[in-house]
Amino acid sequence: MLAHYCTIAGAMYVLPSWLARAGFLASAIGVAGMLHVQITLSHFASDTHQGVAYDENERSWWHMQLAGTCDVDCSPAMDWFHGGLQYQSIHHLFPRLPRYRLRAVSKEVAEVAHKASITYHHKSFAALNREVIATLRKTAELCAASPLANGPGAPMLWDSLHARG
Repeated sequence: MLAHYCTIAGAMYVLPSWLARAGFLASAIGVAGMLHVQITLSHFASDTHQGVAYDENERSWWHMQLAGTCDVDCSPAMDWFHGGLQYQSIHHLFPRLPRYRLRAVSKEVAEVAHKASITYHHKSFAALNREVIATLRKTAELCAASPLANGPGAPMLWDSLHARG
């Protein structure tokens, strides 16, 4: 972490003007923000692994990979924006697959998943944003219902999880 901030500080130090520094910082934060949104959409709305072993039925490796991620449906023109990250399910199944093959393989995976009665989650950017917000709300409600919800700092935790404080 220290190396990251030292690199940013060093890059800003060598830039010739405050305008260049502000532009660099804004673009760095913007790119990191887009990456964060993409990773959040692909993972936060999905189920998490519960520590159960794989089996040949409903907890196969395929089931687990497709249950833990979502893919973003978008037009091919938006592939530049997502940079291949819109196909997280495909990436989890085939980590070394080149980015230019992700769209074609996603169609094949959808067909195989349908035939095997495995749910393949792929939704629009807006729908996944709504799911992430709903998942965060559900998590906040579970936290509020836990025994820790009555401990010190509990009202502050509840308010922060509901974006009120």
